Amino acid sequence: MIFFSLKNLFKKNREHLTKDKSAEEVAAKFIANKYKFKVLSKNFRTKIGEVDLIAEDTKNKILHFIEVKLSNYQDIDLIASKVKYTKIKKYEKIAHIFKNINKSYTKYGINIDLSLIDKNTGEVYYFENITS
Repeated sequence: MIFFSLKNLFKKNREHLTKDKSAEEVAAKFIANKYKFKVLSKNFRTKIGEVDLIAEDTKNKILHFIEVKLSNYQDIDLIASKVKYTKIKKYEKIAHIFKNINKSYTKYGINIDLSLIDKNTGEVYYFENITS
């Protein structure tokens, strides 16, 4: 089941992965450059699980909790559908934990986002707020 529409799809050509550059690093660079988000954390871990990236949109006062997926599939719908409802709910719980730890973000909204990276082409796809 897909929880978002393709109208929210943004694409950037060829952010190349290398041995020294992880998918999270590529996605972090993409969102920092394209959206001017400040990356707060990579691989934030709790007892519940881990969030690949956490980024701050200071302009709109939103925290973005981002799942990063690396794949060689050609069909974006198929890749995007792999983000399960339970994973989204887990990210929402982790988001509340993060906000409780970091009191300066208590008034910020929460978005659960998805960044897909095609390992064949290096293209980065970004979906904002996949829960709506």
